[in-house]
Amino acid sequence: MIIHGIGTSKEFYDKDAYATGEYIFCTSRDVSGDFIGRVTYCFDKAVYDMESLYFPFDSYRMIDESYDILISKGVKNDLIKSEGYF
Repeated sequence: MIIHGIGTSKEFYDKDAYATGEYIFCTSRDVSGDFIGRVTYCFDKAVYDMESLYFPFDSYRMIDESYDILISKGVKNDLIKSEGYF
């Protein structure tokens, strides 16, 4: 599953390449997303598979927030990989 945080729906790409329910986009600047609000708010409300690999990538601040949420939900540290930029 892909959980993609974007500002507006104009920024999403390749959504049609995924099966229904496999791509969720969170919009923080309009109300067109599958989830309205910052992607970290979506993470906070999601149900997690404790065997899946999680790969947050974004700014270091967003990665830190995502990491904290995933750990608080019970995801094991070795299942979280990340890539930061700017």
